[in-house]
Amino acid sequence: MAVPTGAAKFSEIQTEFGGSNPVSLNEYYSGGSLTKANLGIFAPNGVPTSGAISVNDFRGAQNTSEVWATTITIGTTNLVGTNLYGYSKSLIGSVSDETPDNGTSMKSGTLQAAHYSSAGSKGSPPSNSFQLTIFRNESNINTNTKSFKFTTDGISTLQRANATYSVTAIPNSNSHLWTWASNAPGFTMSTATSGTRTQTFDCD
Repeated sequence: MAVPTGAAKFSEIQTEFGGSNPVSLNEYYSGGSLTKANLGIFAPNGVPTSGAISVNDFRGAQNTSEVWATTITIGTTNLVGTNLYGYSKSLIGSVSDETPDNGTSMKSGTLQAAHYSSAGSKGSPPSNSFQLTIFRNESNINTNTKSFKFTTDGISTLQRANATYSVTAIPNSNSHLWTWASNAPGFTMSTATSGTRTQTFDCD
């Protein structure tokens, strides 16, 4: 819930950004212990990192980062004869930080997977794609500000709007899935089978 855009109280800033009484605005510099860095579009007036600071800086602001990144350790999983396509190969990795900081909804979600996959019938060229899964108990987070505008890993830079999006109910949550086909603008199939990559999400 954002700080009101009109009259705003210290207590409303505290409700959004945390902290304890007595309230001092010096506690709320962007990038400090209470206020996320890279507030961007989530703080229309711009919360400063130092110097002069006022209630006006917080009008309409949410403690939500515009940019967030995590490190993925790459692993390869081969699945043969286990699906309708005949075979599949996915570059799936472990995620260093599964709790995003950006997006009004995504910041309360969990990043479950971000992987490249290659699937097809034997004797035919594979169908390549990139898939991203986030668990979040909300029916739809497919917007720039709720989730992300684009994501990049240095291999592919993909616009959220170019993905197919679906939601599946799971116990105590929903699984939000974005899939980019190989013909999506910015798609490049990863050939890495080990190592790490940085996955960045941007709401701007």
